[in-house]
Amino acid sequence: MAGLNGPNRRESRRISATLECKVLRPWTTSYLAARTADISETGVLLVLEAGAPLHVGEEVEVGFSWEGEALIVAERMIRGTVVRAGGSDLHMQPVAIRFERAQTRVRQLAQAA
Repeated sequence: MAGLNGPNRRESRRISATLECKVLRPWTTSYLAARTADISETGVLLVLEAGAPLHVGEEVEVGFSWEGEALIVAERMIRGTVVRAGGSDLHMQPVAIRFERAQTRVRQLAQAA
């Protein structure tokens, strides 16, 4: 993805997975629709589908549709920080987010793959 090329900086193994998700900027009340490209226990590479672009250093909350749920509840949102952000192209922006805490739920995805 343009703007995000470079060495793998993740502390844990990446899993190729396409999950619907939403991204919240805590200082707003609006959510951005997104889809994962890959995910690890410590972070995620996702593509924002529309909205104002995210910037490196911005703190966000991400909610994943782990099992195809239509509604992602607030209690399942995961805090993280944008560590890389590509340019917005045709209303899509690749973004890498480092999770505040490791997410063991990702192990279940790896075992299912």
